[in-house]
Amino acid sequence: MNNLSIKLLSEITKLWGKYGKGAFTDLSKLLSQDNFPEEVAHLLDSYVNAVSKQKKTKRKTSPRRYVGTKILNDIETMRNNQPEKAELLSLLNEWLMNKEILPTLKDIRVYLEYEQLPMTKAHSRDKAVEWLFTLFMKMTITELREHLSNLPKTSDDYQRSLSRWSDIISRKNINENEQGE
Repeated sequence: MNNLSIKLLSEITKLWGKYGKGAFTDLSKLLSQDNFPEEVAHLLDSYVNAVSKQKKTKRKTSPRRYVGTKILNDIETMRNNQPEKAELLSLLNEWLMNKEILPTLKDIRVYLEYEQLPMTKAHSRDKAVEWLFTLFMKMTITELREHLSNLPKTSDDYQRSLSRWSDIISRKNINENEQGE
């Protein structure tokens, strides 16, 4: 008898103590059946398939994100030729990430309906936020300001952040007035 056989016999003895004589009698009958190898192969295949499905499911989950990389890159590119619009979109991203505005998918849908913007078919808040950004990126700065001014107020933090929007908008209006004179 080699070392591995002794370890196996030791484990079997532990199992005998755990499950009792009846389980081993049933196992003995099962081992003596003609189709036993096929049944074991089938059980092993089922186990392998179940384990691989669990691993696939775990891989599908991804870290939570709000704005896709492409949109973030577009905002950074926009900073060169439309800095105010890029700043507004960056602030919007921050607020959405912190759920200071539109904290639920339902809130986003209500906002889109109120603003008469195209409705999203998204089933998650993350996808709806990406939809919002896609819409906002296509707008002119005037349209963007108009739509963003109607964002629902959800917290005191929002009130403080709103002052940043007001500063940006008023700074733009002052610059436009100075250029017009």
